[in-house]
Amino acid sequence: MKKLLIIFCAFCIITPSQGQLKKLIAFPITGYIVKGNDSVQIVQLNLPEGLTIGKSEAGILKSVKNGTDTVTELGTGKCNLIKNNYYYFGIITKKGLRSPKEGDLLYTSVNVKGFYFGYLFNVVRFGITINSVEERKLADMKMAMTFKDAAAEQSVIDSLVNDVHYTGKSMAEQQNSQDMVLPDGIFKGKKLFATMQLITDKDVIAFLKYIDARPSIYAGNTWKFSEIFATWMASGTPTVLE
Repeated sequence: MKKLLIIFCAFCIITPSQGQLKKLIAFPITGYIVKGNDSVQIVQLNLPEGLTIGKSEAGILKSVKNGTDTVTELGTGKCNLIKNNYYYFGIITKKGLRSPKEGDLLYTSVNVKGFYFGYLFNVVRFGITINSVEERKLADMKMAMTFKDAAAEQSVIDSLVNDVHYTGKSMAEQQNSQDMVLPDGIFKGKKLFATMQLITDKDVIAFLKYIDARPSIYAGNTWKFSEIFATWMASGTPTVLE
C-alpha cells in the first residue's frame, strides 16, 4: 500500500483570533484584475457570507491544473482593501510567468467559526466542487459551511459512497471496457467495478484524506466523485500515513 506522510502545518492553519479560528482556504479570483505597475496586479475575491479575511493578510496566487496549465505559483501579496464580501489583494507577480486570470486560486488564511471542520471541509477548502456521476452537486464550500456536526457531514459521505456503488453497478452492467484487475493497494487483485459496489465510508474517508494531502491535483476544479475515486483505486489507493 502506498503511503503519504503529511506535515499538517503546511495546509492546515489553526490559530485563535478573537474567538475565531484561522484556516488556509483557496478561493478563485474573479474577473476583476487590474494592473498596478510592472510587477503588481490587483485581484479580487468574493467570499461566502460568514467568512472574513483580515486586512494585510498574506496570500499566494496559484494557477489551477487543467488542460493548459500546471500548478504554478504566480505571485504573492496581501489584502489591501475590503468592501463588504469583496477582498482585494495586491499580488507581486513572478517574472516570466503569465498574468493572473479569472479562476486562479488565491490561498490565504481565513477567519472561520460556527461550522464543523471535518473531512469534507478539508477537501472543498481548496476550491473543489464534488458532483455525482449524474452532475448533481454533492459538496462544495457553501455546503460544508452548513455542517454543524459529524452527523451532518456523514450524510454527505454516505451520498459519496452511494454514488460510487451506483457507478460501479452501472459500468458493470454496461460491460464497460475500463474494468480491470486492480494491480496494487488495498484492493489489489480485485475487479474494479465489482469492488466499487462494495466500498464503505472508511474507503471514502481514506480518499478524502488523500485529496487533502495532494490538493494541487484536484484544486480549483469540479469533479465527478465516482470517477476520481475509481482513478484512485486504479492508481493503487495511495493513502495518508498518520
